[in-house]
Amino acid sequence: MRVNSHSLGGGGYLSSEYPVIVRIDYEDEYGSAAHWYHGFYCQNVHNNDTLNGEEIRCGVWYPYEETNLLEILEPPPFYIKSVRIYASGWNYESLVAETGLLVE
Repeated sequence: MRVNSHSLGGGGYLSSEYPVIVRIDYEDEYGSAAHWYHGFYCQNVHNNDTLNGEEIRCGVWYPYEETNLLEILEPPPFYIKSVRIYASGWNYESLVAETGLLVE
């Protein structure tokens, strides 16, 4: 992924608005809905919260590979409903390429 610019610093006022967000919606073994998300940003001049966010360098392609989510998610996923990559915030320019989900 690459974040060239964004006007809203960090994750925004509620730590939910990043120029790149990866979100997985899933159900646990009992059918209860849950989700996981991780955001990426390249500046935080207003010192906004960055819960579940990661700072990367502006204008540079950044390879990202998450650890085994089955080992860290509570509750663990049983059925993956969707994988979304999107952007949120004010003015931003971001790009994503070569995405995938590996399930073993």
